[in-house]
This record gives sequence, structure tokens and C-alpha cells, in this order.
Amino acid sequence: MGVNLLVYVPGLDGDPAPLRRLAADLGESWRAEVSPVRVRPWDRRSAGELARELSSWIARIWWEMGGLGRVVLVGHSVGGLLVRHAYLIARGDEDSRETKAWAGRVSRIVLLAAPNRGVDARRLALTGRAMADLRRGAPYLTDLRVRWLDHFDRTVLPPRVVQLLGTGDTLVTRDDSLDVEQFANARHVTVPGADHHSLRDHHRLIWAAVAGPGLPTTPILGVEPRTVVFLTRSRDRNWQALRRALAGRADVRAVPAHGFLDEYGQVYARHRHGAIHFAGLGRGAGVLGRALAAVPALAFGNVYLAGSALPGFPWRRVLEREQVGKVRDDGDLSLAQVPEVVAYLSEVEADAGDRLRLGGQAART
Repeated sequence: MGVNLLVYVPGLDGDPAPLRRLAADLGESWRAEVSPVRVRPWDRRSAGELARELSSWIARIWWEMGGLGRVVLVGHSVGGLLVRHAYLIARGDEDSRETKAWAGRVSRIVLLAAPNRGVDARRLALTGRAMADLRRGAPYLTDLRVRWLDHFDRTVLPPRVVQLLGTGDTLVTRDDSLDVEQFANARHVTVPGADHHSLRDHHRLIWAAVAGPGLPTTPILGVEPRTVVFLTRSRDRNWQALRRALAGRADVRAVPAHGFLDEYGQVYARHRHGAIHFAGLGRGAGVLGRALAAVPALAFGNVYLAGSALPGFPWRRVLEREQVGKVRDDGDLSLAQVPEVVAYLSEVEADAGDRLRLGGQAART
């Protein structure tokens, strides 16, 4: 029996084909297992429940083997998303902060066309709860992205991460590698001609990702510190003046009616080492409130509210959880206030000594 463990988590179709060839080539020092835990098209369990179950299952198998060997995780399609979360759970990135020994032995994480940005619901319409969690811009998916980036930012010796993606894949794009390829020990591998399913037939490349030498690649999208301000839409004259004044000081992003969390995830992946602020007028502030409540890992530097429609919102709790650096609500925005608000929304870091200035309609809670 082998001392090292290879775990393969299939995609929606459950095909274990890649594991069979890998198991034959790895030899007797390895034990190869297909995970019984995977996403099914109409699964009623949440993706988080599946990831926790997967993490516990890996721990049990690894201890049965003696608890000494290396661990390699391989996931195809949405199976790759479960792999990522199961690993983070085992590293203690859950509310319990309970770590599992096997996570410290993970040497590689190989993702086969994993939709790391989330599943595009327009291309793959399924009704299960887990699939809803894995949609692009879903709260669960956004939380996973942020936690993953934060973990690898602070980890000194992370496992090697490889994402393989075929040029003929119509479900996953090169942009889906943004979260996984930007770190020093990561790599994106382009597979000419392969689609989402035939990628699994490219054994030589999969084998190289699992057991061969790894070379980092240059990310397609640069990661750069930048001050980004999310600004809700409004025709209010003073709000438009604020937008124009900010344009020369920060990267101003209009808060979309739909897809705000996806946009946030992209901004966080590229510019998290800068500052991400939010400015909301009237009912537009509700987008922020819902996002903060739904995504525990969501983080903003400064929040500015004008005519806030968030009475009773638990700002103190949000501040204590460090989801927000400072909050300011002036009631109505006047033209004379614009320069001061621009300076506030252009700060690189929030001032922890003056984190809460609430007036207007936002309650002190």
C-alpha cells in the first residue's frame, strides 16, 4: 500500500478516467482515490457542505494510510472548486479555525478546466443548490475566491498550483486562471484543441502537472496595487460631480445592477494590495449591505453613504469583523462637500483611529 495520496474529484459527469492512468503511472508508493464526494447537477446540499465532507474524507483516508505521506489534489471542472475549498478548510480557513494535518502535506493542486471565476449560468443552467453556490458572482463563490487569494498571499511555502485549460473550452476561459496563476508557485497550461471534456484525455500534460517539474507562467492579467472606488449609479448633479472629481484620483467602477460580487471578485484579485472603497447614494447602498451580509470575506477600506437607505444596519459588527475600515454618512451630499469626500475615497489605507462617522439615516448599532 502506498504512503502518498492522490485524490481526484470529478466534474458533473463523475468520469474517473484520468485517475486510472495516473494511478498506473505513479506506482506502488501512491494510493489513488476517486472522491465519493462531488457536485451533482441537482444536488440539494450546499457547496460548502460538500467541501467540508470532502475535507473530512481526505483526512480519514490519509490517517488510514499512516498520516505521513504527501497529498496531491486533482479536480476537474467544478470538482476543482471543491478541491480548493476543501484545502482551505483543512488549513483552518473556517470559523472554527481547526486545522487538519493532511493539509500541511499537500504538495500540488491540479485543476483541470476549473471555473475559478464561477460557472456562467447562461451557458450551464442547472437547478441544484451546490450549482447555485458555484455560479459566477454567487456569495459562496465570491467568498471562496477572496479566502483563496488571502491564504496564498500570507502562505510562505504554498503547494504548487496548476490550471490546465483547453483552447476549445467554451465553458471556462483564460480569465478563470486569474486567482490561481498569479502566485510564484503557480502555473497556467494551455492545451491546444482540447475542450472542457477532452482535456481529460491529455494524460501526458496531466501527468506533468501532477508529478513533473513546474515552471511559473506570466499571468495574462497584471496584478497591481490600485485605489478602486465602487460608485452606485445616480443622475444626481452632486453625485455626478463626485464621479468626475474621483476620476483623476482613483479607478472608478459603476456598481452594476447585477453581478456586483463578480465585479468585486475581479477587482479584489487584481488590486487587493491597493485600496477598495465604496460610495452609495440612497437605495444604492442596499447593494453594499446585502453583499456584506452574504459574503463574510468581503472587505472594503472606506465606505461613504449619502442619503443612506440602510437604517439599523449593524455597522459596528461589520467594523469589528474588519469587513470595512471606516464608514461615513453625511446625509445628503452637497457640492461643497465633494472635495472632502474625494480625499476620503482616495485614501490608500483606512485610519483605524477614526473608523465610524455616522450621521444621516444610518443608525449607530
